[in-house]
Parts: sequence; structure tokens; C-alpha cells
Amino acid sequence: MHMYVVSPIPLRYGLDKLGPLGPVVGPVLYPLASALFMKSPSEGARTSVFCAADADANAGAGAGAGAGCYFSKCREEELRPHAKDDVAAKELWQRSEKVVGI
Repeated sequence: MHMYVVSPIPLRYGLDKLGPLGPVVGPVLYPLASALFMKSPSEGARTSVFCAADADANAGAGAGAGAGCYFSKCREEELRPHAKDDVAAKELWQRSEKVVGI
């Protein structure tokens, strides 16, 4: 089993159905936001499908060169420094346990 981290992608969906202002704001913002920032659900799934099925994501050393790595736009990306901060990760884990009551 391999684990991958895939970039979250804003998807086109019913913005007009979100909250009480959705029907008012949605028809104005949705076309603009959709054209500038959003992808269709099939476009948004592309990187996840790539990681699950493409030999390039699973090839290489040991259990897969891409296993445990971060992918965006169907390619492996370098993690930013704050994503490699073990001290911050431990603190986030502890706070998360506290929030959920573990």
C-alpha cells in the first residue's frame, strides 16, 4: 500500500446552494470564480487517478519513489519547509487530539 498527498483543487459545484446568500451571490461569483480558479470534477480527480494508476508515480526505489510524497498537477512537488517541521507537526497532532477529545 502506498500513501500520497494530493493538492486540494477547488471544484465547480453549486455555489448558489451554499448558505442563505448563495442564491444571491452564487450567480454573480460562480461564473467568475469558475473561469479563474476552479476545475471540473473530472479535472480535479486527475492527480488522484494518476497516483493510483500511473506507473511513474509508483516506480523507483523501494516501495515507490512517489510513495509518501506530495503531488500536484500529476507530478511530484517539493514540500514547503513548514510541511517538514516535525515540532509543528507534533504540536498540531496534540492540539487535534485535544479538540476531538482523545
